[in-house]
Amino acid sequence: VAIGKTLVATTAALVKLVTKKGGVDEWGATHNSVFGAAKDQVCHLTRRWVRETGPSLVINGAIVRPSSEVKLVGVWLDERLDFKAHGAAMIAKGHQWLVNFRRLAKVSGRVGATYIRGLYLGICLPGMLYGAEVALVPTAQRERGLNRKRDGRAVVKRLTSIQLKAGRLIVGGMVSSPGDLVNAHADLLPMHLLIDKLLHKAALRYATLPPTHPLHAAVKNVERYGHVKCHPSPLHFLMAAYKDVRQNLVEEIPGVRAKATWEAPVDVRVAASKEEAKEWAMAETSKVQLFSDGSLIDGQVGAAGLLMIDGVVKRAKGVRLGSAARYGVYEAEGVGLSLALECL
Repeated sequence: VAIGKTLVATTAALVKLVTKKGGVDEWGATHNSVFGAAKDQVCHLTRRWVRETGPSLVINGAIVRPSSEVKLVGVWLDERLDFKAHGAAMIAKGHQWLVNFRRLAKVSGRVGATYIRGLYLGICLPGMLYGAEVALVPTAQRERGLNRKRDGRAVVKRLTSIQLKAGRLIVGGMVSSPGDLVNAHADLLPMHLLIDKLLHKAALRYATLPPTHPLHAAVKNVERYGHVKCHPSPLHFLMAAYKDVRQNLVEEIPGVRAKATWEAPVDVRVAASKEEAKEWAMAETSKVQLFSDGSLIDGQVGAAGLLMIDGVVKRAKGVRLGSAARYGVYEAEGVGLSLALECL
C-alpha cells in the first residue's frame, strides 16, 4: 500500500518498495519465496468524483495494468472504496449456492429438508456473508439513514430474497408463501437480524484484539473520538452502532498455564466398591464437605449435590435431566458438580 498526493507518486513508491535494497524482491530471494508477477494486482483508490486513469505498474519489465476492482483476503476493493463490488460478490455467491441447493432438492431423489437447512447454515451463509462488516451496516443505521449511500440496503434486500428462496426449498413451500412464515417454519433468523448478529460478533472481536494487533489502535481511536463526518470508515459505523462494546468494558480472562512439575492440590482416590467409598466418607474429618453424583436409574438420568458442615447436612439439590436417550451419565456428573458448588 502506498499513499501520495498523485497516482504517479503512489505508483513510483510501489516500484521503489519492491526494487530497492532490502525490498520485497531481495527479501523473497533470501527467503526462498520469489513473488510471481502474474499474481500482482494494482488498484488506484481515490476520493475524487471524476475518475482518473492511473498509470500501469512496471516492475522488472513486467507490466501490471490497473483494475477498477481487486480481491484482497476474500474482500473486493474498488476505486471508490464503497464496497459495492463486494456486495455484488455476496449476492453472486448466494445465487450460486441456491442453484446447487435446487439440484439437491429435486422431487426425484431429493435430499431431506434437514440436510438442506444444514448446508445453507453451514456453507452458504458463512460464504455469502464473509466480509459483511465492511460492506453492510446495522439495521438501526439503515433505518435512520445515517449512511444512505453506503448502507447496503439494496444488498440486504437481495440477500433476503435469497434466504426466502432457500427457506422454501427447506420447508417445501410455494412461491406465494410469506417470507415471515417461511423463516419461522425453517427455523431461520430474518436476514436483517442475522446480519446484525454477525456485525455484533465482529464488533466484539475487534474490541477483544490484543494491543499487539494492528487494528487495536484503530479501534481505540474510534472509541475515543466517536463517529466522524469526514471520510468515515466501516469501522466507524460498526463501533458507533454498538456503543456498549468497548475495549475497557471487555473482561480479560488470562490463560491458565501449568509447569510440567505441577501437581494437583486435590487428593484423588478411587474406591474399589461402594462400601469402601462410604467408609472413606464417614472417616473424613473436614469441617466442610461437598458431595455430588450423577446416575442412571430406570432409564432416567439425574444428578445431585450436597453440602455438609460438621457432619450435618445444610443444603441439598437435585435435578432430573431427562431420558437416557438424550443424556448420559457423564453429563449428569458435570451437573452434579455444579449443584454441589451452588450449595456453597
